[in-house]
Amino acid sequence: MNEEVVSSIMGTLFFIFLLIYSFSSSGITLFLHFILLIIGLFISILMINKITKSSNSIRAKIYFSFIFSFLIFFLILFFWYFGDHQSIDDMGLTTAIVIGPSCFIFMISSFITGIVLSRKRRQRKDFDYSLSAFFWIVNILVVILIVIFNYNPLMSGLAYSSSSIDLCKSLIVSPSAYMFSPRYETNCLWKVAIKLGDENLCENICNVPYVNADSCNINERNTCYNNIAREKGDVDICFKSMKFQDASSCILFLAESTKNVQLCEYLKGGKNQVNGLNEWGRDFCIFRLAPMLGDKSLCDSIIDNETRVECLAGGYGAYRGKY
Repeated sequence: MNEEVVSSIMGTLFFIFLLIYSFSSSGITLFLHFILLIIGLFISILMINKITKSSNSIRAKIYFSFIFSFLIFFLILFFWYFGDHQSIDDMGLTTAIVIGPSCFIFMISSFITGIVLSRKRRQRKDFDYSLSAFFWIVNILVVILIVIFNYNPLMSGLAYSSSSIDLCKSLIVSPSAYMFSPRYETNCLWKVAIKLGDENLCENICNVPYVNADSCNINERNTCYNNIAREKGDVDICFKSMKFQDASSCILFLAESTKNVQLCEYLKGGKNQVNGLNEWGRDFCIFRLAPMLGDKSLCDSIIDNETRVECLAGGYGAYRGKY
């Protein structure tokens, strides 16, 4: 069986496995990952072995080794991100520890093999084979893949730098692809809203297709309100987040950043207590602010005896919820 037939068979298997790999999310996915790495290495070395025997210059042979190795192993990474593997990628650890590093190591191994063979065979001219058309096609393909892969991060950065909500809405979102995760758009929206200091923009952050509304309301939406409340020093903005989450954290955060003890009175147990605020209490808020302000007399206003004694002693506890 000649090299062309073997290359065709292995190439066909490679692309079939890539598709299965992209759309699966189970134990077999990681097995396929290593199968793809092995097949990819086999294909790249097979092609490098052939090209390094040609009459091309050593520079062309080395560049072929690089660009072909990069293409093969970037395709594996690309199709990993083109799928949704959250069930086997807890907090992105599988991607960070297994997928990315293994693709890089195999790519470098293939490239180094190419460099060694290119140097050893710099005088080999077994056959003529023009690489010009190949380089044009592969370079264009690589550029397209990189642009697609980085489209959402690049557009998010552009949207933030230009403070454009419209650019955030131009991001591509999909329920089944890491690289097109709906969180790219929600994150873009809240960052731009905070930069503009417009709390009204926070309200619609989670109106993005395929986004987990509950998680978004608790995280991105409230992060938006909390940060703008701090920037403006406006406690009323904190209350806008109460529809989905206890606003106590926002008020405590605001009280600490502005060093305004009066804001503590909005929390549980305070004179201006607002119904529904249960996470952090007035006493804990004062307990946190007293050392910040260097005013131990504030401790005397703490109602809970244990917290007051701790405050006067200059201690720093974690009296959550109870006080």
